[in-house]
Amino acid sequence: MDTSTLVANSRHSFRTLEKRLASRWRLATLFPVDSDASIQRSLLRLLAVAHRERLDVVTLVHHFADEHRGIWRFRLRRLARRLESGTPLVDALEQTPEVLSPAQILAIRFATQSGTLTTTFERLVKQPSSDHQIARIAIRRALVYGITLIVVISLVSFYLSVFILPTLKDIGEEFEIDLPWSMLKFMEASRFISSLGSVGFVLFWLGLMISGFAPVRRLFVRILSSLWTRVSTQQRSAELLRLLSTSIGAGRPLSGSLAILARYHFDPVVRNRLLFVRNEVELGAEAWECLERAKFLSGAEADAIRGASDARLQSWTLAQIATAKSAGVANRREKMAALARPIVVLSLAMIVFWIAAAFIQFLYQFIAAWA
Repeated sequence: MDTSTLVANSRHSFRTLEKRLASRWRLATLFPVDSDASIQRSLLRLLAVAHRERLDVVTLVHHFADEHRGIWRFRLRRLARRLESGTPLVDALEQTPEVLSPAQILAIRFATQSGTLTTTFERLVKQPSSDHQIARIAIRRALVYGITLIVVISLVSFYLSVFILPTLKDIGEEFEIDLPWSMLKFMEASRFISSLGSVGFVLFWLGLMISGFAPVRRLFVRILSSLWTRVSTQQRSAELLRLLSTSIGAGRPLSGSLAILARYHFDPVVRNRLLFVRNEVELGAEAWECLERAKFLSGAEADAIRGASDARLQSWTLAQIATAKSAGVANRREKMAALARPIVVLSLAMIVFWIAAAFIQFLYQFIAAWA
């Protein structure tokens, strides 16, 4: 093979490789750096543009999946395959868990049923989520920090209880030094924790399952959400009122909106309360009074909506109440995030202080016995 042929073949191979690389270009980095909330928000923007411009959503989702790696590429490709098979958008989103949040999927389902999809997409895209995301990240970092310290302290305590404490006990018996109360309690706690080694092993793997497997994590979150704490109550109420605001502003009947939400809401506790409201409204009761009895509205909020003269003013009032409730939830989460790290640090610092005090007290008694 002469030199010219070799050069021509090399150029052809290089051009082929260049075309293949150019056809698979990505904006994403080698390792994923985007949060789940940011990817969900990007998907919402993509769906909104596809709906507004009448674009092929399957092609857009396929290309959007190529821009991500790991679990998110798998989720988005699975969503694209379901859309390609003819599954409606809302059903495909519901059958692909965590590709959007349950509240976002409910909003899209409600908008599809009530004919307010364009308005709902615009609201979901513009809805700020930075405060909730920052608080959630802060709490998650505090938990990771606490778990890491617990593992380190457990390993150090295991080493001390196995190799150091028996030697100190023998020294105390030989020199007739009574072990301090704090050290005796530390030895008892070490023996108790050692006896629970199998339980700790099971809890450790259970934690990995909850954090690593999406179905188990969703089940765990659903069990916790069934407690319906005050924060989750405010959040669910804000989401519900925001949907009702959009529906009333579009001229849709309130009874039909309540029927849709009572059928499709993802939270079973909220769904049962919405069923109560829907049944009472169908029997002729006032909707705002029923929502107040179901704890979605306070008395003052229900009176404010009753005072609205027309549907547009009612829609605006509901939107303002929902915004106020969301702001209250954000403030509570910010306070929880601000307290999470100090609480974890102080709790673990007490354990470290206890261990240090036990050994320092023993050394003091040992020195005092020889003084």
